[in-house]
Amino acid sequence: MTAMTYETIENKMTEYITKKGGSYGREVLEWSAEFSEWNYEINKLILACLYTNDDPVEKDYDENQELMIKKYGQRIHDRGGMRALQSNYYIMSNFMRDESVSNHIHQSHISNLQVIWDGVGEWRY
Repeated sequence: MTAMTYETIENKMTEYITKKGGSYGREVLEWSAEFSEWNYEINKLILACLYTNDDPVEKDYDENQELMIKKYGQRIHDRGGMRALQSNYYIMSNFMRDESVSNHIHQSHISNLQVIWDGVGEWRY
């Protein structure tokens, strides 16, 4: 997958949540209890930072992108602790898996998120 804009991610996440609502209604209802509009917006910002890089294996994120991803992770943690971090990570990792053109790219983005969030609250990589 190549770089995506915030608007593209917003459209794709809306499609993803709608699609999952049909297939995994109970799961989406459970997510909805914790996955507020605020979380949705933060996830879009994190994904926009992760997807600015066409080749996530190279980890060419600039320092500002990494700081933003970590800052957003800290904001999630501050609002809901480790459980909130895990829930948001789960949603983003499933979204990235479904949107990736290959498992290789998916694993790279997931790994990058895990590494960048290291030290946010109890999150360890």
